[in-house]
Amino acid sequence: MLQLNSAAESPARNLPSRSHLNYIEQSIDALRNLWQEWFGDSKVSAQTHENYKNEADVYIPSFGVAAHDTATENEDTGVVAQLAELKRMFAKEDIIYVAVEVEIAESRYGGVTDIGLAIWSPEYGGNDICYHWHIDETGGVHQSHDYNHPDSFAFGRTEFIDSSKIPIVLDDWLLSLSKRHKRVCIIQYGRSSLRHLEPEWFIPSDVLKLNVQEIWQQQRGTSHDWPLQEALMDAGEGIEVSFLLTNLGNKAHFIMRLMLKLLHRIKEEANDISYLEALDITKTYQ
Repeated sequence: MLQLNSAAESPARNLPSRSHLNYIEQSIDALRNLWQEWFGDSKVSAQTHENYKNEADVYIPSFGVAAHDTATENEDTGVVAQLAELKRMFAKEDIIYVAVEVEIAESRYGGVTDIGLAIWSPEYGGNDICYHWHIDETGGVHQSHDYNHPDSFAFGRTEFIDSSKIPIVLDDWLLSLSKRHKRVCIIQYGRSSLRHLEPEWFIPSDVLKLNVQEIWQQQRGTSHDWPLQEALMDAGEGIEVSFLLTNLGNKAHFIMRLMLKLLHRIKEEANDISYLEALDITKTYQ
């Protein structure tokens, strides 16, 4: 990934190649086509209809590539392939999104210290449901619920659990969501959160995974590895909420909001924003 230029570096040193720029342009065009086909009248619907006959395949309009839908291949099939699958599931309104943020200790404990979740489905309108769990063995956490305190969970109440209960807690909420929705999509910003969970919890094979950071970079037309705070600032929320991002429950909430704003931006470019306006998800959280 390209990094921001330092003052001592030549700007040309970090410029993306022409082939990479072409790939980004094609990816953005594919996302727009998928969005039009998802919610509005689409010029590509007829030409791609035949490519969805096989439910085991995901068709990518701009590339003409079919990616077999398995959990082990999901992270490697690319952003466009993942969104193609989301389009099919979301059209039936049987998918629910779960933003996950996980932190591990740098001390000798070395295990998971905090888990934040934000859950959203189209039926929720503009609201998500947030959770924050703190692991007892890792020490204290700010227990008051003052919105102005940087360590406080501003969108709910922190729960304290033993590390042995991590898989039980996660399995419980996943089972509950799976009973009401055909597909669960786990959203993360970057790839570290799910990797941190691997020693503690086995993610079921039918769970779809989506990296919002990669989608945001493609939508912005850059290969720069955007930190979450920069992406939030670009979305118009970073200045107001940056001090809240030390709490993982809050962080999961804003990852979800970034995802929704990303969908709104793509949809707006497709000249069809009536659906998300009806959901009222573009307003700042009150």
